[in-house]
Amino acid sequence: MDQDAKTWQLAVAERVGRAISDYRRRYNLTAQAISERTAALGYPISRIAVSKIENNNRAGKLDVAELIVLAAAMNTPPLALLYPELPDGEVDMLPGQAVSSIVAARWFSGEISRSSIEGATDPRQIDDEHDNMRRISLSRRRHMLQSSIALRERVEAMSRDQLTTFVDANPAAIRSLTDLNRADLDRLTEEMASRGWEVGKDA
Repeated sequence: MDQDAKTWQLAVAERVGRAISDYRRRYNLTAQAISERTAALGYPISRIAVSKIENNNRAGKLDVAELIVLAAAMNTPPLALLYPELPDGEVDMLPGQAVSSIVAARWFSGEISRSSIEGATDPRQIDDEHDNMRRISLSRRRHMLQSSIALRERVEAMSRDQLTTFVDANPAAIRSLTDLNRADLDRLTEEMASRGWEVGKDA
């Protein structure tokens, strides 16, 4: 591994370690306390390992499993450990590619493409990214529709219960919006299933 690559790897691990250190100081927690939280989550990380990660004493090595469990132990998304200086702290998204933390975070979470950040014009890269990101974007859209339908159904039930009390209660209007969401959800689910993606049954 050349020096630029190693420097980037160390910088990623250093950010995570710094986020752990800041969290511990903010809440007056020991490394042992963080270790116990990881054990309670089902993936124990020893006190010594927590300290080594925090101080970046493992030559930049950081397992994905460790990142996920440490984030859960700290009640924060894993993304916030990778990019603790959101929104505008500068990071190298890849070696030698400096961007703001929010741009790196949005690429990592599949919100924006690398080609759009870099201004790339290679049609194969753009097509690949579009296809790969579509699964993420459709999955997000489907989940939002499911959440919206569940909320509207609860509101509709409350509205029916209050018909005799509140003049503005309008369960029929709420039902019509729910039906529109369900139609959209059905179309989306059908498209995703046709692509061979793992799609469960909607309630």
